[in-house]
Amino acid sequence: ELRALRPGLLFASPEAAASRRNLVLSGALAASALAPAAPALAAEFPLLGKVRGPFEVDPKEAIIVGDINSADSKAAKAMINQYLNRVEEARAALDKDEQADITSLLKPLAI
Repeated sequence: ELRALRPGLLFASPEAAASRRNLVLSGALAASALAPAAPALAAEFPLLGKVRGPFEVDPKEAIIVGDINSADSKAAKAMINQYLNRVEEARAALDKDEQADITSLLKPLAI
């Protein structure tokens, strides 16, 4: 005796297939959106070494224009040292207490 098989037993209905497809696609979309993006790295060319960005300067290649012993140069160095000392004080205060009030150490940058 031959029994007729219902089409629902062999194939999924279009509505069920569409809902499964949407579930898989939304999961793939969420996974791709939450995946961390890799940083874009420029290719290094042979014999050129590492290519620096437009604002990267090697301190060893710094060129001082003018007299290093002039009053302006010495004043600039003193100001930089003041800023460095303030940053070190602020860091020490924050290392002791993460909620420390360091507003007295914050001065406008006046270079």
